Amino acid sequence: MHPYIEFLIDKASKLHGKVAVPDGQFDERVLEACVRVHKAGWLDVVMVGSRAEYEKMASKFGFDITGMTIVDPDETDEFADYCKEYGVMRAKENLTPEQIEAVLREPVALAMMLVKHGKVDGVCSGVYYSTADVARPAIKILGLQKGVSKMTALGVMIFEDTPIGKNLVYCAADGTILPNPTAEELAEIAILATDKAKAILPTEPLTAMLSFSTCGSAKHEMVDKVTTALKIANEKRPDLKIDGEFQLDTAISPRVAEKKMKRPSEVAGKANVLIWPDLQAGNMVGKGMMIMGSGMLVGATFLGLNGFVNDHSRGATVDEIVTNIAFVGAQIEENK
Repeated sequence: MHPYIEFLIDKASKLHGKVAVPDGQFDERVLEACVRVHKAGWLDVVMVGSRAEYEKMASKFGFDITGMTIVDPDETDEFADYCKEYGVMRAKENLTPEQIEAVLREPVALAMMLVKHGKVDGVCSGVYYSTADVARPAIKILGLQKGVSKMTALGVMIFEDTPIGKNLVYCAADGTILPNPTAEELAEIAILATDKAKAILPTEPLTAMLSFSTCGSAKHEMVDKVTTALKIANEKRPDLKIDGEFQLDTAISPRVAEKKMKRPSEVAGKANVLIWPDLQAGNMVGKGMMIMGSGMLVGATFLGLNGFVNDHSRGATVDEIVTNIAFVGAQIEENK
């Protein structure tokens, strides 16, 4: 097991929170992961959805869900109150009572309401539900943190053996939500990602603003956006170690950084938080790193929300889902 996964499980065990999982009635991988976490006992899994469907799935695949918590809208005393609250929250949508009930009967939406009311500490989803399916109720029900303009996302990639070191861990943002962030939005992404990294990395976050240029080696408006974002981030949060603009090799390879850097930097060659300049770069480079470097995505979380919401791959294995549940559980100290 990668040391970072051990770190997540150990941290989740110490915090021992409650994580809602709304995908389990739809996919046996998720249900198996929930059963494994429940048996391990390092946090409380709350399965959201139809009890009958969970029991049917468990019977079909031979899983023992005895003693596991299921939040079924038909059995939840607060469900009617949740519907009234949602109607008030989303009044501008002019939804009928029947439409509101249909929204909250969807397990992913009900899970968000459980977070809002402190019944659980976070949500782990994404196998049955798409990113958009998870993001919509997250924004509508939980809302954005004060001062945050846009929801964004961060992923964590781990690698066991690479040419630049063993057991490496990188946070990366944003590779799933904002196609072409402005300089201001990019600065916000860097700050949110670095703050989040404090809770989910075992070491201090060192954040690199990435580009196709290193410290002025190329001139272009795309580079200007990154350098402007860096300036904004450093002015807003001088307490964080955010530097750039760097090419990826300069950011993560000590050898390359030593060659290319003409000034001192606490980040160059040692970065563990990578800020993509736009969605195309982030999505392609992130997936390329994982495939060619035999990496693994162990957690993906939305940034800027009033709550912890994980959005992992729809193709995730049972082991990856278990790790993603731990990833949510490791973040909850931010609520303490």
